[in-house]
Amino acid sequence: MDDTAVVNASPFIFLSRADRLDLLHDICGKILIPQAVADEILLNGPEDISAQALINDTRFEVKPSLPIPHTIATWGLGHGESSVLALADLTPGLLVVIDDLAGRRCALNLGMKVRGTSGSF
Repeated sequence: MDDTAVVNASPFIFLSRADRLDLLHDICGKILIPQAVADEILLNGPEDISAQALINDTRFEVKPSLPIPHTIATWGLGHGESSVLALADLTPGLLVVIDDLAGRRCALNLGMKVRGTSGSF
């Protein structure tokens, strides 16, 4: 089991809608969500199942989004993916949970540990 993971919006939304956020908790003890990702999750309003999970489950820790390093910005990723990778870049050893293929490639290129929801749990 990894100690801490940083999770992007797509895996969080997918797993919350499937009622399987427990899978995230099975692979790591602490789960970080950058503010940019939290903003994406909350877009559909407080009644959305993903938003409710983020708001009500105290095991998810929302962290301020960090400036995006040039090594990540050059990949042209979305703000959420870039924020996930910026946090992982600043905190070596974090598990990155991201589904976006370009984001996964960037993470691997930077030597980060990566998982996705499709076939990875």
